[in-house]
Amino acid sequence: MSTNQVVIELKKLVQSEIGDFFAGFGQPNEPKDAEEMHHILKARIEHCFDTAEEIRCEQITLELAEDLELTLAHQHIDELHECIANEDIEAAKRLMADFINDEAPF
Repeated sequence: MSTNQVVIELKKLVQSEIGDFFAGFGQPNEPKDAEEMHHILKARIEHCFDTAEEIRCEQITLELAEDLELTLAHQHIDELHECIANEDIEAAKRLMADFINDEAPF
């Protein structure tokens, strides 16, 4: 999820929380005074930002994992090229077997 998508989701979540907050007015458990209203609404909004931060952290983790996988793939290919350049066919076969058997580190 891109940063822009996170912002869009955050906006939707904040709007929903504000709507839910005001939907409670006129109900038996409605806030009694401005201080309580402020506290409840602030907690709802903070929850939205916490949720957005969790989403962003998950996205960063996925991006880092993809970068690591790509780096490992490049290293594997470089090792394979080195084996071929050094005419080390047995080592090249082992590297290819790792890849074919899905035992490569990526």
